[in-house]
Amino acid sequence: MIRKSSLILAATLVAVLLVLGACGPMPTPVTDEDTTPEITEEVTEAPPADVPAEDATSEATTDPALPELTEAEPGFCEAMPLPELPVRPVDETDWVKGVDPENAELTIFEYSDFQCPGCRGMVPVLSQFLEDHPNSRLVYRHFPLSFHDKAFVTAEATEAAGAQGKFWEMHDLLFETVAEWSSLSAEDAQEKMSEYAEQLDLDMEQFNEDMETHAYEDKIQAQLEESMQLGLPGTPTFIFGDIMFPSDIGLS
Repeated sequence: MIRKSSLILAATLVAVLLVLGACGPMPTPVTDEDTTPEITEEVTEAPPADVPAEDATSEATTDPALPELTEAEPGFCEAMPLPELPVRPVDETDWVKGVDPENAELTIFEYSDFQCPGCRGMVPVLSQFLEDHPNSRLVYRHFPLSFHDKAFVTAEATEAAGAQGKFWEMHDLLFETVAEWSSLSAEDAQEKMSEYAEQLDLDMEQFNEDMETHAYEDKIQAQLEESMQLGLPGTPTFIFGDIMFPSDIGLS
């Protein structure tokens, strides 16, 4: 069951994602053939000239083909159930921020991409939410989209930093500096990751070796495939327990 606190966060997610946009598969182009309406000619006969206008109106409203209006019972609205997903339980491969598992009343799974503007915009929102709700925890999982050319190398950088205990520090730094690395070439982006690792006082020999050998490629690829198998619409996608959000929001 979704708690009140998660509903508050969901409302905030709607506002932020509508402003910043989210990242998802490119929509299927619509051809002119699909959008051109079929033109049909409809002829409306005017009333006979010798029939007064008020009589014509009266005749139209008493047409036996029209349904008779009766007092109806009050209507009601019923909310559609939100989609539930068989999300993988938290394990030792996950990066988790917030309360310890024994005291967690709400677990938020985030499937994210470091080159996604919407993901970047959600960083301060999620940080504030965790601060305001100390019984919650955030689980970060990689969903590097194919059309973001630096999504995979940045994911590798966070994993290499995480191996030295600084996943979240690299996570925050990459989102803060996206303007610096997003337009670089692949080679320059790799060098930029090393610069960030040095800023975080990591063991540079170990970090560079992990990056050059793609030590965490399999883990990131597995999480990408997991995201696809779940049918996630794009990034960022959040799952509260087993409820996916956004469930029906336009992605671009």
